[in-house]
Parts: sequence; structure tokens; C-alpha cells
Amino acid sequence: MIVADAGFLQEATLGFPPKMGSQSMTVYLSTHASQHVEQLRNLKTQHLHLVLGLSQHAHVSELDHDPSLTGRWGSSEGGFFETVQRKLQEWLGCPVTVTYEPQLLLIWSCSFLTLKSDSFRMTGYRINSILDHLNVKEEIYSLGPQSEEMGKFLSSIASMSSRRANASTPAHLILVDRNLDLVGPSMHTESILEPLFTKEHLPTVDLGFTTIEPELDSQSKNLLQLLMDNQKQSLLILRKHLLDILGQYQSVPKVLGRPNPEQLKELVQLIPLEAYAENPLLVWITGIVNQLNQQRPDLVSIEQTMIKSLSFSGDVMTPISQLCDLLKKIAQEKQDPQSQFPITTKDVLHLAILLYSLLPKTLSIYPEQETILKQAFLKAMMAANPKANPRQVQMWIQSTFQQLQSVSEKRNHLSQLADVLDFGSEHPYVPLIVRIGMQVLSGNPTDLRHHKMGSLFFFSPPKPQSI
Repeated sequence: MIVADAGFLQEATLGFPPKMGSQSMTVYLSTHASQHVEQLRNLKTQHLHLVLGLSQHAHVSELDHDPSLTGRWGSSEGGFFETVQRKLQEWLGCPVTVTYEPQLLLIWSCSFLTLKSDSFRMTGYRINSILDHLNVKEEIYSLGPQSEEMGKFLSSIASMSSRRANASTPAHLILVDRNLDLVGPSMHTESILEPLFTKEHLPTVDLGFTTIEPELDSQSKNLLQLLMDNQKQSLLILRKHLLDILGQYQSVPKVLGRPNPEQLKELVQLIPLEAYAENPLLVWITGIVNQLNQQRPDLVSIEQTMIKSLSFSGDVMTPISQLCDLLKKIAQEKQDPQSQFPITTKDVLHLAILLYSLLPKTLSIYPEQETILKQAFLKAMMAANPKANPRQVQMWIQSTFQQLQSVSEKRNHLSQLADVLDFGSEHPYVPLIVRIGMQVLSGNPTDLRHHKMGSLFFFSPPKPQSI
């Protein structure tokens, strides 16, 4: 039996019952082991393998930082991991092994693919565990206030790391605040994989008596890479895989014409339940097929038009007019039950985020232009809910546009990386991360903060204590 990260799965409502029966059990924890003492000591098993995603140094450092974690394992004799192993053997009455697997290895299991962090420091330790696994001697750079704080924290850990002192392979770690460029996250693509990776968790397949989660093995990685590299042939690739798997259990039906979502869903329904246990790849294919109709080609076209019109005209009123037209159609659709306009007010808000984050230093949205867009939002929202309090809706809109203004100013303090828009270019949007890479390769990363090891955020060595 394998249990992945008790605390994380509790948050995800997948549960972690206090008593489980199994001859052998492996438990993966990405958070501090002291947070899960009660669950661990109540396990029922004949052998426990506890895999920790945080290093021994990270565990001990957190005991200094968070007193509430101390005293849960009794007095310390030897290292933290040895104490945990000894106490669990005493409580459970069975052999216990405790090992450290850097977070890089755990992050590719299903439950950790969209790994949440319960604290800033835990995120830092997880990044450091990846560096431990790679065994590199890193130089840390940051861009943005949050990344700068993380860079300080990581440099303090690295300065105490024997790995960095002994590693011969150089590496550069560049930390970037996501909110410096919200254009990319606001955009849509025509890839069939987009709905799959924009959700909190990967899709599961419900077989009635149990639910199966996808595994990211080498075969699955190859399929995902193939679908990313051949987007125009993706439905054909999925159909071929489904027919190959189906042929292992029954005669394959004759399938003609171009593949479409409905055809693929019919093939999935023909797959026998036992095939899922024998073909892990099938869970991925079924998850992808079940979400095929969730792509948004309508928004892809609108986004591209907005970006190019702003790039070629340099007039912010052009994309603002586009957003107002969409909101006007939404308001009309709410008043006409027969109408089925595919764009929602939330979609237009995402388009507004894209616009404000795209704005270069040389362009601004004037108050009178913004007022026009605010009024369009108000009309669309009131049409959707006529009983809403107009004053409350206006207050929400005002607060939202203050945040949008903040988005447009995030890069103003930068010199070479202030803009992500190339005027007049065939591909005008160049993501900030690409521009950073170009700046680094040019040998002149003027906007990046270089963190000297040990010079900032330094911690004194941990003292002996009760853990």
C-alpha cells in the first residue's frame, strides 16, 4: 500500500484514515514529519517505509523556526531521521525505514504534480531538495520582490550545504515573480492538453468500484510529448492508441473518417474495465478524451487579435473597444434566452488582465477610457443578475480595476525587461521568461538580483534540542 503525503491529501479531501491495515506500507510526506505524528503512530502495518521529501537539515531548521513542532518525538538521540525511525518502531512494533527522496522525485508522482505549499519556507526547502538531487553548485538570481526573498532564503541554506561546497557542476537558478507577466497565464491555446494541465489535479477515471489516478511513467511521458509535438494530429494519435488497446481484448470496429471527440468517447466506452489495470496509459487517454470539448478556440482568436492590434496600432482604445463589444453581446444574451453567446464575463475579465499586463511603459489607459470599460462591465453584470445591488457591483468593479492598474505597473521599475510587447512584429508577445533567457545569454542580466551565498538571511547552526 502506498499513501502519498498525508497532509496534502487531507487538504485535497482524498483522506488519510488514522488506521489502515497492510503487510507493508510506504508513506510519502512532502511536509514536515512532525505535522503527522498522530497519523503515523496509528498505522497498522507489518513494515513501514517512510519517505520524506524534506532533508534532515530542513526538518531540524524548522524546529528552530516553529516551536509548535518540537517535543513530538521525545528527546533527541542522534539525528532527526534516526529519532523518527526509533520512535515509530517503538509505537508500531514493526520494522521501520526512513529515507530522504528529494522533492524532484516525488513531484512526478500523480499527487505531487500540482504540489501545493503550506508555507514560504517549505517551498524553499523543496527547491533546495531539487538542487540536492541534481548535485549542482548553483548561483541564484531573482526578479521581483517575492523571488528576492526566496533567493535570500535559498542562499542561506546553500551556504550551509556540503553539497554546494563539493559539487563541481555549475548551475544558474533564476527565480521570477509570476505576476510580472500575466499575459501567458491569461492566454488560451488550441492544444488538447490545455484543459488537462490547467486544473488543480490531474483527471481520474471512475470505474464504479474504484477510482484510478494516472501515473507519469516513461510511456505516458512519451505520449504527452507526442501530443504536444503533433497538435494537428493529436486526435488521430489518440484514436490509434485506443484501437490498439481495444484490439487486445476484442475485435476492433471499423472506424472511418476524421477522428472527432464524439468518436473517441464511443471508443473509450468499449474499453473493458480490466484494461485500465493492465494499461496505465489508458488512464491518461481517457482523461484527455473526457475533456476534449473544453478547449476555447474562440478565445484564442480574440486574444491574438487584441495583441496584434495593440502591436500594430499602439492604440489601447482598439482592444478596449473589443472588450466592450463582447460585454455588450453578453448583456444582450442575458436578455434573450434564445441566444447562446459562448463568451462569459469571466472570460472578458481574463482578457482585461491580459491587456493590462501586456501594456508597455510607453502606453497607458486613460481614466476616461477605463470608465467606458467599467460601464460595460456594469451593464453585463447587472444583466446577468438584475436583483444585484448596483452600488455593490460598482464597488467590486472599482476594486478590480485598481488591481488591474497594479498589474500594468509591475514591470515599470525594470530597465531592459520592462516590456513584453514588440511593436510591429509578426509575433509581438515575447514572454518575460524568454526575455530573461536572452538577457542572461547576452551576458548582461542587469535587471536580475544576484544572491551571494551566505551574505543574506543567514541562520546560525541548529542547537541540540528535544524534537
